[in-house]
Amino acid sequence: MVPLLALATEALGGKRVLFEEFGYASSEKGDISEFQTLYRNDGTLQNQYFADDEAGGRYYREVLEKLARCGALGAFGWMFCDYHPSLWNKPPFDTCVHERFFGLTRYDGTVKPSGEAMRAFAERVATGDLPKRDIAPLTLDADAWYQDSRESFALLFREKSGKI
Repeated sequence: MVPLLALATEALGGKRVLFEEFGYASSEKGDISEFQTLYRNDGTLQNQYFADDEAGGRYYREVLEKLARCGALGAFGWMFCDYHPSLWNKPPFDTCVHERFFGLTRYDGTVKPSGEAMRAFAERVATGDLPKRDIAPLTLDADAWYQDSRESFALLFREKSGKI
């Protein structure tokens, strides 16, 4: 989905994209993948997926590779470090449990596989060893898109699913 969002943004904005804030919520220790039912701030329930760290590392490697192949200028992972447990009982982490664990590192400073993926990709950037753009820019009609952007993206997603 991230590369497709970058392509749509590029098509609608007419400029290459620096992608910000992609990532995944990991389990606290990164050892299990599971869904948890959480209460949202508005009192509703949310079924939230927490990924194990190996799956998260694969996700980062794939997203970074595909963003390069889509011609993105770069990417910022969300976020550098998991939040320290001393903050978990304070808003928003008391109710937004999934926000605690988006880091490239754990709160104790150990690097997750997603952080290793970012490091490895940065080394490739430094040596010029990036894939060439081989995913063509999209052509989108902005007026039509913004009539119903949610539906427009849903249609685009169905059209491009498995092709990017």
